[in-house]
Amino acid sequence: MTRIIIYLFGTMFFSGRSPVASGTAGSFVAILLYMAGVYFLPSQIFPIIQVVVIVVFIIAGIPAATYIANSEGKEDPGCIVVDEAIGQWITMLFMPPALIMAHISIPIAGFLLFRLFDIVKVFPANRAEKLPGGLGIVLDDVIAGLYACLVLNLIVKLVIL
Repeated sequence: MTRIIIYLFGTMFFSGRSPVASGTAGSFVAILLYMAGVYFLPSQIFPIIQVVVIVVFIIAGIPAATYIANSEGKEDPGCIVVDEAIGQWITMLFMPPALIMAHISIPIAGFLLFRLFDIVKVFPANRAEKLPGGLGIVLDDVIAGLYACLVLNLIVKLVIL
């Protein structure tokens, strides 16, 4: 039972088992969950919930990723996408829910920016992914999410606001 829960978490409801572009599938699930939060949670506490979820997922994601990597016998198996979810949620930090609801282009841009930074692995993400186990699996996506967050916030400030 514990193994199933770890895999459910680490693969983001098994989206990481997608036969094509598992990382993109994991990011897509994350952006859908984010949008559900924007629409259904009170906007006053949504940013707090967002940060708490990110921290909890980082803390639980590192050992889950390590467990799955060891079980799969690979350093960074494609089925692990909890790291993509974390990075995707970091990308969307500082976006007011009302702005997201008014401009669907923002989460689309955030999704695309995160995927770009996750694939390109700008320094120090390229170094972070070499760290052992779940730490390397998760940390490079945290860094990619921070880069995407910075760019997305700049775009929103310059173009929308």
